[in-house]
Amino acid sequence: MSIDYALAQRLFRKHKAALTRAKNTRSPQAVIKAVEAAYAEWDANDIPYPDSWHDWERARDDAQLAIAYGTPFRG
Repeated sequence: MSIDYALAQRLFRKHKAALTRAKNTRSPQAVIKAVEAAYAEWDANDIPYPDSWHDWERARDDAQLAIAYGTPFRG
């Protein structure tokens, strides 16, 4: 199966912007929602995760820790 690179680029830009907006709200729930939405759409379209997937994981992990420990979340 071949990768639709045009779709992959479009989805990456869309979700990267959504993650940035979520981080700027300083809401850990918004960050988790943005990351999970990106993963769901990439999986649904059989698009591999971007090379910067670790940034997405880190953002989600930081948000989850902020919720778990009740610490301030700075995005």
